[in-house]
Amino acid sequence: MLNCECYRTSQKAIIGDSALRQLYSAAQADLGLAAFFLPVFQVLELQGLLMLLQNLPTIHWGNEEIGLLLAEAYRLKYMFADAPNHYRR
Repeated sequence: MLNCECYRTSQKAIIGDSALRQLYSAAQADLGLAAFFLPVFQVLELQGLLMLLQNLPTIHWGNEEIGLLLAEAYRLKYMFADAPNHYRR
C-alpha cells in the first residue's frame, strides 16, 4: 500500500494514518493518497518513480507536512467520493 511506504519513514504519521483509517476503509485511504501523489508520478519515468519510492523524502517531514498530506488526500477523496468514473480510464 502506498501510505504504508510513506508512513514507515515517519513516526509522526502513525497518528495520522490511524485517524484516516478510522474514517475510511484502507482502499479509500490509499486512493486519496494516490490521488495526492499523482502529479508527481505523472512527470517521472519508471526508473525515477522507483527511485522516489525507494527513497521517499519523508525523513525530514514534520507535523505540518504530514498534516498537509492528510488534508489534501481527504480533500481529493471527498471531492471525488460520489464520482467513481473519475478513477476509470
